[in-house]
Amino acid sequence: MTKSLLFAGLCATLLLPGCASTPTTTAEAMTVTIAKYEKWSTRGDGKIDFPGFNQGLAVDRFAFYNKNKDGFIDKGEWVAVRGSGATANALFAQINLSKNGKVTLAEFTNNKTLMAERRAAFNRLDRAHKGYLSPKDIEVYFNKRTAIDP
Repeated sequence: MTKSLLFAGLCATLLLPGCASTPTTTAEAMTVTIAKYEKWSTRGDGKIDFPGFNQGLAVDRFAFYNKNKDGFIDKGEWVAVRGSGATANALFAQINLSKNGKVTLAEFTNNKTLMAERRAAFNRLDRAHKGYLSPKDIEVYFNKRTAIDP
């Protein structure tokens, strides 16, 4: 697998669900990814703090889970992404505060376990521990990820 395909696949899988087209080169993928992240800035300066990152990533991932686009993640949609193991089932039950079998965007965004997963991703991107992400942070992170592929 080439670095470009690995990178494009990573971006498409993790960061770009629902996009109309998948970038075909590393440069295209980086441009799309950086532009997407910059939209998550709540600071007005293109820098992304954790609240903006948490909200942006939650909205993207929620859309990825919500295959039928009804505004909820039902158990079938959850299992299709997370699997049907005990851990996945327990997390679904924890997130579904209303206990109606449907996870709302608010439940998905504000769940402590999912927020911890998003915090870990933010911390991996914020290598200098500045408390915000810049386009350079995103570029450096993904360039290192693609360097794994010989």
